[in-house]
Amino acid sequence: LSSKTKALDWAKEDLQFKFKMFSLSGRYYFERDQKFDLKAGAGISLVPFEEINPIENVKDNAFGFHILVGSSYFISNKFSLDLMLRFNLIKKALEKTDLDLNMNGFELLFGLSYNL
Repeated sequence: LSSKTKALDWAKEDLQFKFKMFSLSGRYYFERDQKFDLKAGAGISLVPFEEINPIENVKDNAFGFHILVGSSYFISNKFSLDLMLRFNLIKKALEKTDLDLNMNGFELLFGLSYNL
């Protein structure tokens, strides 16, 4: 979930851009030793976004793909610390303009996992 507000020099109102990212990935887990696990995968992303500006409000969805690599450090048999690098390929041609919404980029994800 992200939101950005920017003042416009030609209008009294601000420009606001909001988006949420939902993703579904398949992952391949390489051979695991006692403490570390390496993984790689790919998946799809859905990004609902909204732009609120003085001229017109835009609400739409962008679809894309991502690839990821990462590693897990096992604290115990059930808990692990995860570190992943994900590259997103998300682009959307915007209607009524010759501009594209380009959300390509890298994400560094850090988390705590519970293994079932």
